[in-house]
Amino acid sequence: MPAPPTGGLRFAGEPLDARVYINEKLSGTLGLFVDRPLLLRPGTYRVKLVADGFYPEYREIEVGQEIVPFTITLTAVPEPLGVEL
Repeated sequence: MPAPPTGGLRFAGEPLDARVYINEKLSGTLGLFVDRPLLLRPGTYRVKLVADGFYPEYREIEVGQEIVPFTITLTAVPEPLGVEL
């Protein structure tokens, strides 16, 4: 049986309803991991955050034996400019 994870990520940022994917698997929302860390075993992880109306963000994060902060604020997609014909 593998040892339980000792490291992980403690998220902070906006929007809190952004979906957090770790290695392409949905783990929860950003708000869920603000008060409690996302526990992970040591290793390299591909983190993706996605929210409606925002550009997605992708990061590759190295996790060791400790909880590390992960702060991100997604950038809103601009409203399309009205075009009159």
